[in-house]
Amino acid sequence: MPAGAGDKKKFKFDYVLDLLKNDLKFLKYDFQPEAQKKARADKDIGKLLKPIKFKVEAELDEAEWDEDRIREEGYYQFRGLVKIVCERIMEGQDAKEVEKAYKTLANQAEKIVTAWIKKEASGKADNEKALKEGGKALDGMQDIDPDAISKEPRTSAIEALDPLLRSGADERAKEKAKVDLTAAHQGFKKSGGGVNDAIKALLAAGKKIGSNTKADASLKAFGARITKDKAIFKTMTGELDALGAALEEVCQLADDGKLDDKQAKTYSDMFKKLKSLDKSVSDSWSSLDKYAKDFKKIEDKLG
Repeated sequence: MPAGAGDKKKFKFDYVLDLLKNDLKFLKYDFQPEAQKKARADKDIGKLLKPIKFKVEAELDEAEWDEDRIREEGYYQFRGLVKIVCERIMEGQDAKEVEKAYKTLANQAEKIVTAWIKKEASGKADNEKALKEGGKALDGMQDIDPDAISKEPRTSAIEALDPLLRSGADERAKEKAKVDLTAAHQGFKKSGGGVNDAIKALLAAGKKIGSNTKADASLKAFGARITKDKAIFKTMTGELDALGAALEEVCQLADDGKLDDKQAKTYSDMFKKLKSLDKSVSDSWSSLDKYAKDFKKIEDKLG
């Protein structure tokens, strides 16, 4: 039977790192072929770069891990030390300087990989990943000014249209309305344009965190709560789309010189009806404030 999620497997194999062979497919990005050529050509350096070999023992989820992935992910934990060796060779430093860097790599690689495996097996890595995803998603929302995506552009548009509600508005009034409407639209795009992407990222993070069976229970509950509250955010994004579309349409009419008193009233009434968006935004940001406070408690607990 195929391995199921959560089934553990004991992995035991030799990890070999040979800089003169580049036998690991991902090694070439850190130990460049040119550095390898130089090392092979220099007898003193070539003798120093003996293969690094150590045993790996790990008990990990069989559905997620195999030897190749453990080798690759393990390598990424100490790749910075490989880069230092490469840089010293490329810079033409003498064998003693290269040796210092290589000894550090040889002495630390096993320790680094062992510590990484221990973290993966304990579930701490999943918690760290979930904390990072949740923090990033919340930061993306908290960087947005709620008034700037709803109240400000909506009321600005109503004020811009007001002089045109009476028939016979002169060209000067129409030109000023066009400028003010464009400013309202640009302000909305600058502040509100990224909201849907930020909401999408927040909901995706909530779903991902909530379904991570290896994350801490508090994180899973937090993710599930975001998913449960998605209706609040979807109401807001739907109304934001309507506001954005109305602003774009009325600006186009103004640009084309077709914004008469009847059109002005139609759009003014539309923006007034969208006052409900102010509450949707307020409700969404109220939830976000609670999320942020609760998430901080989880970070303090698991950090």
